[in-house]
Amino acid sequence: MARSGNGLGQSSNWPEEEKLWKAPWRVKAPNKMKIVLWRLAHDCLPSGEQLRHRHVPTWTDCFFCGGLESVEHALLFCPHACAVWESVKETFEIKLCRSSFASPKQWLFDYLSRCFDREATVMTVTIWHIWEARNTARNEPEAPHP
Repeated sequence: MARSGNGLGQSSNWPEEEKLWKAPWRVKAPNKMKIVLWRLAHDCLPSGEQLRHRHVPTWTDCFFCGGLESVEHALLFCPHACAVWESVKETFEIKLCRSSFASPKQWLFDYLSRCFDREATVMTVTIWHIWEARNTARNEPEAPHP
């Protein structure tokens, strides 16, 4: 009897992994913000580094600080993003580790798996606003920076 290929490529802890992939969609935030989380987890936000990797001719430097613009840089490590996260930390008393992680997906899944609903919402809204500010700075250089 032939076996179905439905289970191919699935790890032994598929239910746990499936739960992680569904976590961004359970956040209490507008769908447009959850889509940014989904794109972050799938490593398909169009940062300068990502666009260069896909052979798209573009500016690869951060529009806020001039550093190489990876997704991690744009959302977590750019001085602009750091200032936003510090403000969020003070205002909402959120403990968000930005120091060590293997990938943006791992960072996102780790945080969503241990935070409360309110913290997930604040994190999602913050990521979206940082990314929107980045897009505004990139596409409308004369616009004021937040």
